[in-house]
Amino acid sequence: MSVLQAKKWLVALRWADGERSTVVYEGPLWIGKVTQAVHVLAQAEHLRRRQAEPELPVHLEYEIRSFTPAQECSERG
Repeated sequence: MSVLQAKKWLVALRWADGERSTVVYEGPLWIGKVTQAVHVLAQAEHLRRRQAEPELPVHLEYEIRSFTPAQECSERG
């Protein structure tokens, strides 16, 4: 399967506090769709982190570090 045909992606995030997270994005790599969908996933991940660590700020910046096809990751492991 080529990278462009992948429908499920592991998205590596790096938070402003230095922590790293991985979220799963499902869909095509269309700039607008990815930006919106990954932002929603990142917000949900931040909420999960805040539930575990209430001292985290309400808003925390993040950086998208990479997209990896989920199928490629499962084939490696």
